[in-house]
Amino acid sequence: MSTRGSVAWRLPDGTALGVYNHHDSYPTGLGADVFAKAKKLGIASLIAELLQLGDWRELESGGICQYCGKKTGQPHSINGSIVGAAVYAAHGSREGFVAMRKQQAEGKPEVWAQYEQEIALLDQIEANRTKTGYPDPEAKYHQHGEAAADQFNPFLDPLFMEWVYVLDPVRNLIEVWVSAEHEPRKLRGLRGSGRSVPCGRGAHYTHVLAAEVSMDSEPDWTAIEQVRERVAA
Repeated sequence: MSTRGSVAWRLPDGTALGVYNHHDSYPTGLGADVFAKAKKLGIASLIAELLQLGDWRELESGGICQYCGKKTGQPHSINGSIVGAAVYAAHGSREGFVAMRKQQAEGKPEVWAQYEQEIALLDQIEANRTKTGYPDPEAKYHQHGEAAADQFNPFLDPLFMEWVYVLDPVRNLIEVWVSAEHEPRKLRGLRGSGRSVPCGRGAHYTHVLAAEVSMDSEPDWTAIEQVRERVAA
């Protein structure tokens, strides 16, 4: 599920800077992962590692791209042909896939010409995987992020950044922020980020503090997740 989020830290001036996480950013997903990493490394050490990265997923991969094997930023803009083996497997085999394409292009030579190019690319991807262990070693069919250059302030876009985890090494805790409609009745008693943006239908969105998680003991992530239900009700 593409629940977008960020893992961030505070700069000396109090603003936040963080790395992106594309999916499963809710507390029972990313929240639990961030806590586990912070518990293992320590918050200060975790921040030191993230300072070299542009995406949370790079922490797990060691920055090694799964498609070309190089140490780069998070891969993106990925041509679907990179998963060549999966395409063939979905149809039982390469032969099954080719047979399907021939049937779809029957009587349409121009369509078959396009399919031939597709099949040739899939074959090349699989040849690359056999030879190097990676489907696209020359990065012809995917692009990379720019590592630390991709870091950003997650509080600037509360509509897009659904969950934000701010690492605080001084207080040894993790702030958990959630995106919410900027409606005073719903947000009564909750601390806001101080920034709101319009969403295009007359409403505004902001981030509110859902929890401050001490590193002394793991919290009930499900309960923290339910804060979003409260502010969305």
